Formats: sequence, C-alpha cells, structure tokens
Amino acid sequence: MKFCIRYAALTAALALVSFGAQASNYVLNLSGTLASAGTNSFDSGGTHYDQWFLSLNGLDSSNAITLSQGDSVSAVITFDGPLTVPASVDRTSFVFVLAGPGFPSDPIQTSGTASLSLLGTSVASSATNCGTSTQIASCWGTIPPGNGSVSFDQVTLNFSVDTLSTPGTANASVFAYTLFSPSAPVPEPISSVLLLAGLGALVLRRRQSELTLCD
Repeated sequence: MKFCIRYAALTAALALVSFGAQASNYVLNLSGTLASAGTNSFDSGGTHYDQWFLSLNGLDSSNAITLSQGDSVSAVITFDGPLTVPASVDRTSFVFVLAGPGFPSDPIQTSGTASLSLLGTSVASSATNCGTSTQIASCWGTIPPGNGSVSFDQVTLNFSVDTLSTPGTANASVFAYTLFSPSAPVPEPISSVLLLAGLGALVLRRRQSELTLCD
C-alpha cells in the first residue's frame, strides 16, 4: 500500500513537471503602415542588395513575450494597403524578425510556413527555415516562382523555435525583403539570413530615435 501511495505521488509530481515544461504558442496580431518603411542598398562581394524594411505595431514593452526552445509563434501581419514587392533578377528574400533583449549570440533556428494574401485571397505560400543569432527570425525566399512581382496586404506565419540555448524577450518586430542583383553568384540562404541579421537592431535604433524626438 505504501508503495502504491508513493508511486501515485511520484506520478503526480512528474505530471506537474511535464505540464510546467510544456511549450508555449504565442499568437501575435501585428500591423504595419507602409509609409513608415525604410530602405537600404549596399554591395557586398560583388552582389548588390536592395532592402525594404518596416517596423510593425502590436508588440512592445507592454506586451513583450519571452521565447524558449520548443515554443511556437503564430503571427498575422496586416498592412494598411497592398505591398508590392518588385521582381528580382536573381532572388527575393523575405524575413520576419522578433527582436529584443537577452537573445544569445550562438545559432538560433526556426522552421515553419508563411503565406501571403491580398483582400483575403492567398497569392503565395512557402516553407520557412531560418538560422540567425541575437534575434528570432522566420525567413524564406523567391516568391513567386520566377522572381516576379507580388502584391499582398497580409502575411500569416506559423513557425517553431527549434534551436535557442537561452530564452530571449521580444518587444519589437520587423518585416523586410531583399532583392538580389546578378553581379555575382547569389549567396546560400543562410548567408542571406546573416546579411539580414542586423535588421532588428536597425529598426530598434530607429524606433528609439523616434521616441526621443517625441519626448
């Protein structure tokens, strides 16, 4: 009888531990004002890059989230009008970034799906697989096939945090794309992600500057 009671107590304790260790799913409803977007162009290794990036509304210090390995994110980004991404010659890379304090500098990996829609109708979708550091990123490339232009007013993302050594807090978000010119071989996807890795910090600095001007 004593063995049964102890076994039952152990089972209950393990159940509590398992429950506490369950991964979290964060649901984010974000928005973006297209007129607030920024652009950046540069050359690296003989390749020309044209970047477009937009700081999103809906996530800040008042509702920050802390992400751990195994967690997942479901995010819907709604723009205030259609966003038209021009055709690229070599490749188009898209990225959604969650930035904030505490993310480690060692590799962070995510995987999932992304879909673009216009007036409620799907226009493109893709698997996402992204490696970065110091911030969470979900990224994918070349939509639609043939690197043509695409217009959409909403992005839906569902991805998991597959590798993250230390929990990090996200209090800002960014959506961006990069067009690649053909002056040199196109980098591998992971290289493209590394080139985008500073977007979170760039927009955070821009947001802090705007806040300072408002004070």
